[in-house]
Amino acid sequence: MTIVSTFPSTPERAQELLDLLAAVAERVLRQRTGFIDARLLVSEDRTRVVNLARRQHAGDVRAMMGDPAVREVMAPVWALSHPEPVRYRTAGEFRPAT
Repeated sequence: MTIVSTFPSTPERAQELLDLLAAVAERVLRQRTGFIDARLLVSEDRTRVVNLARRQHAGDVRAMMGDPAVREVMAPVWALSHPEPVRYRTAGEFRPAT
């Protein structure tokens, strides 16, 4: 299960948003059951920050979002930006030819 959360931003606030998201991932999210990995991306114009997070199962996502500790550490992020999360399942994966 991959969750792609797009956070609208302003160029001036993008770094602050990235720093908050990195701290949340480091301190809390990566400790939760089912965590595989996460990536933070920023658009070239710095008006969008994207969090790509992979979890083992959809239930792991539901448990994480229902966790009061997660809600608490996400509050400063949500104060800066309201994400647009979308859940995806992998439909194909490609690697460089060897």
